[in-house]
Amino acid sequence: ALLPRYERERGIPLRDEEYAEIARSVCSEHPDLCVTVMARWLREHPISAERERQITSLQRIPQYGRALGPEALGLVARLFRDGDSQASLPLPVAERATELFVRHHHYGLPFSREALDGIWSRCRETLPQNGTCREGRERAEALVGRLGRDSQAATGAAPPG
Repeated sequence: ALLPRYERERGIPLRDEEYAEIARSVCSEHPDLCVTVMARWLREHPISAERERQITSLQRIPQYGRALGPEALGLVARLFRDGDSQASLPLPVAERATELFVRHHHYGLPFSREALDGIWSRCRETLPQNGTCREGRERAEALVGRLGRDSQAATGAAPPG
């Protein structure tokens, strides 16, 4: 992964200004990757006036509106590192996280399978007619490969496709 490798070699994370430059160059041509960059930027720099300016500008473009909304962008940001939250999550949120994982995954900015595993581990059923978390997790694993602590060693870091 290019950016994480660059950060490791430098020994420090990207600065806010560096994310701003990357976003300016990516977002004009690659909507799905733009969301990934913005989410990583959000994860690494939760407060950024420049990111908010760029998002506000991009949200005027129909293909970006919902994808760069706070709920979706926050969920994509969690795919990099879910954190230590123990709060349960409704089944539709876990399913949406999987959908976003597949749609916005990029080899240069890979998501954490452990983060997606953590989201599914906290899944709770809200309405019986929506299915079970176990069934949802099985569908997720059919899309992205096995989840769990040893999933990267077993299946690689990237989803199929």
